[in-house]
Amino acid sequence: MTFAPAEGGGTIVTLEHRQLDRFGADAAQHVAKLNGGWPAHLAEFVRYANAHA
Repeated sequence: MTFAPAEGGGTIVTLEHRQLDRFGADAAQHVAKLNGGWPAHLAEFVRYANAHA
């Protein structure tokens, strides 16, 4: 996860998964969990950021 200033204000958040192949035969299962979990994780981040703004 990286954060960078956005032109005109705000922040660009970039999420990147790497080396998921290290999970071997279980890689697809881990990818499915990550894809389904981001909305919840991002909502938690928004709540945190708003509380600490």
